[in-house]
Amino acid sequence: MSDPGRLRIIGLLSQKPVTRAEIMARLDLSLKEAVDHLAYLQHVSAISLDGETYKLNDDKLANLAREKLVQERPSFVPAD
Repeated sequence: MSDPGRLRIIGLLSQKPVTRAEIMARLDLSLKEAVDHLAYLQHVSAISLDGETYKLNDDKLANLAREKLVQERPSFVPAD
């Protein structure tokens, strides 16, 4: 999820749903880059495809972020 290309796509989709062609044009991505990033984001359910338009799955994206934060948060161990 932390790949810069994926984060840029998420940022774009946070503004409005867009097509793959719009993503490629606005973010200057090749077809392969766009397809790979979009496939990954769909695989983790962060985005969905409605016809030809991609949109964010806000609830799933929030859950993914929360899970990642829990994994990265250091455990608190009180000093003796």
